[in-house]
Amino acid sequence: MKDQKGFRIMAASPETFPGNMRRCFEEIRTVIDDAVSQEVTLLLLPELCLTSSSLGALFRHENILAAAEEYAVRLASCTKDKDIICCISFPMMIDQKLYSVAALASDGNILGIVPLQKNSCIGADIFSEYTGEDTSVEFTGREVPFGKGLRFSIEGHRDLFIRIGKTPQTSEADTVYLVPDALQAGVGRQDRIRNWCSRASAKNCGTVIYCSSGEGETNSSGAFTGQTVIADRGSIIAESPAFGSGISIADVGLRNGLSSESAAEDHDEESPAETDISGYAGAVQGTPEDDNNPYPFLGEENGIVRRCEEAFEIQSRSLAGRLKKTGIRKAVLGVSGGLDSTLALLVSVRAMEILGRDRTNVVAVSMPCFGTSARTKTNAQILSEALGVDFRMIDISDAVRQHLTDIGHDTETADTAYENAQARERTQVLMDLSNMENGLVVGTGDLSEEALGWCTFNGDHMSMYNVNCSVTKTLIRAIVAHYAAKSGDPAIEAVLTDIVDTPVSPELKPAVDGEIAQKTEEIIGPYDVHDYFLYHLVRNGRSPGRILGLASEAFKDVYTEEQIRSWLKVFIKRFIQNQFKRSCSPDGPSIGLVDLSNSGWSIPGDLAADFMLEQI
Repeated sequence: MKDQKGFRIMAASPETFPGNMRRCFEEIRTVIDDAVSQEVTLLLLPELCLTSSSLGALFRHENILAAAEEYAVRLASCTKDKDIICCISFPMMIDQKLYSVAALASDGNILGIVPLQKNSCIGADIFSEYTGEDTSVEFTGREVPFGKGLRFSIEGHRDLFIRIGKTPQTSEADTVYLVPDALQAGVGRQDRIRNWCSRASAKNCGTVIYCSSGEGETNSSGAFTGQTVIADRGSIIAESPAFGSGISIADVGLRNGLSSESAAEDHDEESPAETDISGYAGAVQGTPEDDNNPYPFLGEENGIVRRCEEAFEIQSRSLAGRLKKTGIRKAVLGVSGGLDSTLALLVSVRAMEILGRDRTNVVAVSMPCFGTSARTKTNAQILSEALGVDFRMIDISDAVRQHLTDIGHDTETADTAYENAQARERTQVLMDLSNMENGLVVGTGDLSEEALGWCTFNGDHMSMYNVNCSVTKTLIRAIVAHYAAKSGDPAIEAVLTDIVDTPVSPELKPAVDGEIAQKTEEIIGPYDVHDYFLYHLVRNGRSPGRILGLASEAFKDVYTEEQIRSWLKVFIKRFIQNQFKRSCSPDGPSIGLVDLSNSGWSIPGDLAADFMLEQI
C-alpha cells in the first residue's frame, strides 16, 4: 500500500461476455486480484461490466437482474480482507424503473450505489434517468445508500472523497471522480474523452478516472473502445488508447502534502471557456464543426489521415467482433472493382488479421453481367489476388436472362427491372454461397447511397452486416487512397489508385465497347456536394434554404448556385422518399459522424418531401 498521503489507482476494461455473467465475474475477479497484487487502492471498471452493455431489451428480464445482483454481491466479497476499493456496475430495477448503476465495494460490502447518466451508446430508451434525492434502497436484504450525490471517503485519507458519475461537481476537498462508461467507438471520440477528462480534473475534481467497456463488447452498430484515462489536475498521467490494453495505473498524491512522481504539476486556472465541462454528452458525440468545410466528413486537412485510420479500424474491429460472436468463419462479399466493395474487401482482410485468421477466409466474388466494364472486372481480380483472398468469378448473365424471361421481360429493354434483376441476382448468389461456406455476407453500400436511396431494394441494399453503412463516398475515396499510399506493395498501390480514379457507377446499363456507360454523378450530381448536404441536414439540423446558402459559399469556386440548387432538390427528394429502404437496412458499424440506422435516425417512410423542397 502506498503512503497514506498518496495512493495507487487503476482503470481496467476486462473482456466482456454479453449475458454470461459467470464469465464476466471470472474476468473481473482476475482483474481485482491483479490490482491487489499491484497495491492498487482504488479500481474502476466499465459501465455494466457485470452483464456487458449490449443486452438491449434483455436487461429487463428477471433472470438477468437476479443474476446481476447475485454476482455484484460475489464481486463485493472478493474485496473482503483486501486493501482495495472497487467500483463495479450492473443493471438494477427500483420501483419498476431500470437503472444502470455503479456500486462501490470494499472489505466485502457494498458501500453505496449511484445511478448513472443515460448512455446513448447503450440505448436511450432502455435505462431511466434518476432525478430523485439521495436516499437508501434495499439491496441483498439490507439498506444501502443510493443517489447521484453520494460521496465516499477512503480510510486513512480523511480529506479525500470519491464521487461517481459523468457530471463533476466542485468540491471543497480533494476528490477522485470515477467515470464508468460504455462508449462505442467513433472517429474523434478518443481525443474528445481525453480532453474532457483533462478539463474536468483541472477545474472540478482533482483526479478523474475514466473507463469504457472494450473487448468482447459489441452491438448492432459497432465496437467499443476499451479506453481508459487517468487525469490529475489538468494533465493525463496514464491512459490506454482505444482498442489498446484496457488498463491504466497511476500513483496520485493529495494537494495538502506529498505529490507522487507520476502526478501532474499544479496548473494555473484556465479561462471559463476552456474549462467548461458541463456537456459530457457533447464530449462523447462531438459538436458540429462551425467552419464551412466543403468536405466535412474528412475534417480538417491536417486530420484527414487520422480520420481515415480511425474509421477503417472501427469498421474492421466491428466486423471482427460480429464474426467472433456469431462463430462464423468466413466473410463473403461481392467485389465490383469500385470504391465501396474495395473498402469492404480491405476491411474484411483487416478483420481476419485481428482475429488471427488466414486471408483465405475472405471470399471475394466477382459477378460480371451486362454492364460490367473490363476495367472494373480486371481491377477486382487483380486486387483480390494481390491481397491473397479466396477470389471467385461467377458470371450471372445467363441466370439474369433466364429470370427476365421467366417474368415476361424481353431481356433487351434496359429498364428498372433489367437493372435491378442483376443486383438481386448478385445478392442471391452471395447469400447462398455464404450458407455453403459458413460465411457472413459483408455489405458494401455506403452512407451516401443510403441517404440517396441509390441502391436496389433487397439487392445491394441487403447483406448480413454492412461495414460501409456510416461511411460516405468522399470518406471512402480518402480511406482507399490512404491505404494505397501506405500499402508498401506497388501492385496493390497501383490497382487501388486506379480504383480511386474510376468513375462511380452501378454498372447495370449495358457497357459500350467494354467501357462504363452509366456514371452516377452525371445522373444525380457529385457526391462531394451530396455528402455536404447530408452532413448539414442530419448532423447540424440545417434547413434546406440555409444549406443552399452555405453550399453555394463552400463550393463557389467549383459549382454555380443554380447547379447546387438543382442537386439539393434531387438530394432532398430522394432522401425523404427512400426512408423505407433505411427502415429495413442490415446491421453495421457507426463511426460516429452521421448515423442513418434505425437507432440513430427515424422518420416516417411515407413522408412527402414537399415541405422541404418549397424552402429551396
